[in-house]
Amino acid sequence: MQSQRGGKRRNRRRNTSVRKSSSSNPHQKRLFQSSVVGLLLGSFLCFLMWDADLEMPAVPGVQLSLSGAPDTELNEILEEASEVEHSGVFGPEKIIDVSQIHPALGKKEGATIVQELPENHTVTFTVIPAVQERAESILAKNNVPYGAVVAIRPKTGEILAMVDYEAQSGLHTGFALQSSQPAASIFKVVTSAALMEHAGVRPDHQVCYHGGRSGITAAHLKPNRKLDTTCRTLAQALSHSSNVIFARLADSKLSVNSLNQWGEQFGFNRDIPFLWSVEKSKLQLPSDRVKFAGAAAGFHYSHISPLHGALLTAAVGNSGDIPVPRLVHSISRDGVEIYAAESATLGRAIAPSTAKELSKMMTLTTKSGTGAKYFRKRHDVMKGMAVAGKTGSLSNTIGGARRHNSWFVGFAPADDPEIAVAALVVNDPKWRIKGTYLAREIMEEYFLAARKSPTN
Repeated sequence: MQSQRGGKRRNRRRNTSVRKSSSSNPHQKRLFQSSVVGLLLGSFLCFLMWDADLEMPAVPGVQLSLSGAPDTELNEILEEASEVEHSGVFGPEKIIDVSQIHPALGKKEGATIVQELPENHTVTFTVIPAVQERAESILAKNNVPYGAVVAIRPKTGEILAMVDYEAQSGLHTGFALQSSQPAASIFKVVTSAALMEHAGVRPDHQVCYHGGRSGITAAHLKPNRKLDTTCRTLAQALSHSSNVIFARLADSKLSVNSLNQWGEQFGFNRDIPFLWSVEKSKLQLPSDRVKFAGAAAGFHYSHISPLHGALLTAAVGNSGDIPVPRLVHSISRDGVEIYAAESATLGRAIAPSTAKELSKMMTLTTKSGTGAKYFRKRHDVMKGMAVAGKTGSLSNTIGGARRHNSWFVGFAPADDPEIAVAALVVNDPKWRIKGTYLAREIMEEYFLAARKSPTN
């Protein structure tokens, strides 16, 4: 899976001689260039435009001609601009050392967060201060062993908040970019898509079942008229996280290859282009029949990062397209904008028609399913708003200690999403909060901020 704007990620620590030379003394530089180049357009204004665009793609239709002896330094600048223009990759890393930036290092200016860097660079982030601060407050106040929340705009990939926390280390430890935890039942979103697109299973397809809350056995895969007393449709099974229904349908209608295909379409086992390194979300489906059926229901064999969790659910709300995540809105130098982020997609996970059906199915989670308890208590700012979601819970061992993972991924409004959220809380035997509570609070904060500032 590759971004439409590029191929392999460039070295983010790269500091070119061009950048250093072009910003060492801008006033002397301008005078020097004016004596050598002759300034095509013959105006100081156009000269300022050229100076601001040294590291941006060349503007179509503008031709530069050199008079007099060649200027080696200027030629290097032109070559660099040509390289940027034709490389297909143009991001913040072409302008600044992105390892030095983070919203937590910036300052709030109105409804945005900005960070000042050397050489008169100013970075404006996509995050909304109120949403970021609310996420930080909840995780720190509850002192969760591990926790993370990522909120993005599904249509653009703009990150509205990205916060992680570890009890021993505090905030912003990188946990949001790690795929150390099992995807649990949020993997049922992928299985649902595969069942609908690959096997033609409709949301109203009904299966009767019994058991399966803590695991899948061979007996669960075989229909039993005496024991199968609970019946649910595929849509209801997703909202109530009915493990046996997903296990049986996967066992009879999917294969390792077909489910793996949809997993990769959703971004598993693939790189996610971002400012910083993101650990690949891992999907390793077993060939054993019972284990495969369990994996389709979310029992082990799939691990996902919170960032990827937000992208996965955003794809459902974005007509099947996975947005490229972006944290930087723009970069300016000496008050002149030299970089503005553009929206892009990583590819299509599912067809728009499937995404629409899946969105409807996921709204049942917050209406009558596993997330209803928390969304019945929502703030008035979300009154009457349909919210699509999926919960997940699974226990595993971290550092020799037993931990309990609580996931929620979702987006709102369900029919035209403005925000998609992935929230993960890893509790020890003493539960602090659930991912569903954390996600609901972040959604509420977003819509409260949007009410105060309609431009958000």
